[in-house]
Amino acid sequence: MIELKQISKRFGGTLAVDALTLTARDACITGLLGANGAGKSTTLRMIAGVLHSDGGTICIGSRDLCADRTAAHGDLGALLDHTGLYERLTPRENLHYFARLRGVSHSTAERPIERLLDELELTRVAGRAVSQGERMKVALGSILVHEPKHLLLGEVQALCDQIAVIADGVVVGQGTAQSLCEAVGADSLENAFISLTRTSENAAC
Repeated sequence: MIELKQISKRFGGTLAVDALTLTARDACITGLLGANGAGKSTTLRMIAGVLHSDGGTICIGSRDLCADRTAAHGDLGALLDHTGLYERLTPRENLHYFARLRGVSHSTAERPIERLLDELELTRVAGRAVSQGERMKVALGSILVHEPKHLLLGEVQALCDQIAVIADGVVVGQGTAQSLCEAVGADSLENAFISLTRTSENAAC
């Protein structure tokens, strides 16, 4: 489980995330939905450890990110804005590199790497340069190679078991796509999103 309690982040005079509280349960795909500037990317970057929160707590599993950042991120794989791969390395070399970054030895990594190359249909290109589409598969493999319990990914709305709608750095609605629609009497997730964010804007006025 990933649990955020009252986390905040300010950039100069701009409050990007405002005492946000959110729980992503185990065995559940949780999505963040919000307009540009709502605080989604900032929230994900704080979970991933790219940014430090200004307040609140972030727990990954039973570990407090602030108290033990290294141990907490041992259970996390994150693929956010870019792949972070090294173009001169082959897919197999990249996977070994990211395994070592996570503290997995070369010999221990062999089996999961071969499994990932097979599952991602990269075995035949494992020893050479790859196309852009294949690089995305390698990037996915790079966050799976240490076999994390939790993943941070983009563009997975269609797969989500629950969705958190964020506006102005706070969660304004959370539930399944159906429950969000029912809560505001909307006939689609897009219309539910519009209704929830408009309600938030009106409340702020």
